[in-house]
Amino acid sequence: MPGSEPRPARDVPAALTAAAERSVAAGERWTPPRDRVLQLLLEARGPVRAYDLVAAFAPGAYTHPPTVYRALDFLAAHGFAHHLRSVNRFVACAAPLGAHDAEFLICDGCGGVAERPFELAPALTGLAAAHGFVASSWVVELQGRCPGCAGASA
Repeated sequence: MPGSEPRPARDVPAALTAAAERSVAAGERWTPPRDRVLQLLLEARGPVRAYDLVAAFAPGAYTHPPTVYRALDFLAAHGFAHHLRSVNRFVACAAPLGAHDAEFLICDGCGGVAERPFELAPALTGLAAAHGFVASSWVVELQGRCPGCAGASA
C-alpha cells in the first residue's frame, strides 16, 4: 500500500529540532522525555506499543510508564504523533504541522500504516448534523490488506 511500507528514513535530528522549536514557540515546554519518545517513534519502522517505548526509552534502566504516557499524550495533542486506537499503537505524524485529524489505513498483513488527510470530515459532519449531533473528535481507521499483502494472498 503506498504509504504503508516501512516509513522512509527521516532526518530525525531535524524533526526533533523542529518539534522543539514549534513547542517552545507555542509556549510549551520541550522536555527530555518528549524528545526521547518522539525520537523512538520517528526511528520506528511502523506502529509501536507504549510498553515497547517504555522498554526502549532508556536501555538498561527502568522508566516509569507514566513518563512515556504523558509524553505520548503531549505529542498526540500537538500533532507530532497519532494514537491508532484500533490496534493501540502509536506512530509519528507523517506531516507534523500541528494538531489535525487524519484517516489511517492499517494493513492486517504487514502492519503497515498509511496516514491520509481527513477527507471524510464533510460527510461525517453532515451525518452528525442530520441527527443534531456535534462531533468533537474523529477516529477513522480502516483495517484490511494493502495491495502487496492482498496480492500475496490471492
